[in-house]
Amino acid sequence: MNRLIRLTGLLSLLLSVNFAFPQVRSDIKQMEDSLMFLSVKVQKADNDSVKLFCNNWFRETLYRTLLMRGSFDYPFDSIKTIAKLMSPDKQFRIYNWNLPKGDGTNIYFGFIQSNPKENPEYAIYDLVDFSDSISQPETSLLDNHSWFGALYYKIILTTFKNQRFYTLLGWDGVNVQLNQKIIDVLFFDSSMHPHFGAKIFRNFGNDQMYRVLFRYSSSVSMVLNYDEQYLIKNKKWNPGKKQFDSEMEKTRMIVCDELIPLDPQFEGQFEYYVPSSEVFNGFVFKDGRWNFYKNVDVRNNRN
Repeated sequence: MNRLIRLTGLLSLLLSVNFAFPQVRSDIKQMEDSLMFLSVKVQKADNDSVKLFCNNWFRETLYRTLLMRGSFDYPFDSIKTIAKLMSPDKQFRIYNWNLPKGDGTNIYFGFIQSNPKENPEYAIYDLVDFSDSISQPETSLLDNHSWFGALYYKIILTTFKNQRFYTLLGWDGVNVQLNQKIIDVLFFDSSMHPHFGAKIFRNFGNDQMYRVLFRYSSSVSMVLNYDEQYLIKNKKWNPGKKQFDSEMEKTRMIVCDELIPLDPQFEGQFEYYVPSSEVFNGFVFKDGRWNFYKNVDVRNNRN
């Protein structure tokens, strides 16, 4: 009899789980439909005030949705206006979007959602765009309350001495004339609070940089990708052949265009900077640092 009771109890538990899971998915789907409706409202808003009002409604609804059980694994595929990035180790997701304003500038919004299965202190961190108040973004250590806003499209995981760094590639539409691509770094402290920026860039500018910004004309596009490329090593002049001999090492790297002014007189005026059609540079992660290399051999698809 006791065995029968135990089996009956186990069957009841399994049935309750099986019925509960579709119900959770159904509840999230309803919220997703609301989010899709609100995203259309944001896009069709007549002015910045209405757009901001609808966006705040969207943002609050998304936050409430991310609090729901099962939301971490939910794809949210029907919401096309936001980026949804999973970290390579599945420790967190980033939900990220921009709000274009009438003057050509952008405001950025986002959430970091920790994985409830991996993080016992489940949390959702609001990303507050503080860009207008950060006078020196390249040398500023920031957090989610003082975030240098951008629209992220890639998360790269690297580890060094048990410290995980999540390198973020992003885009920022500064104004109608100027865009910038960004290499930022996300890491979590011992309390699992997020921070942005780390002094892990070498041989690019000075070694005090927390993030890298590439500023260029909004009339062009710039390559900033992470893929497998070739790095030239041990380049030496061979007098007999009258040419350079070198070795090629295949490695994963962040590849970027070399940006140059349209004319030397525009030096320092970044709205007139465009990619060189001949030179590509790269960052390779080694010994806990992103090491910068000029003139890498780019052979893979750069689009």
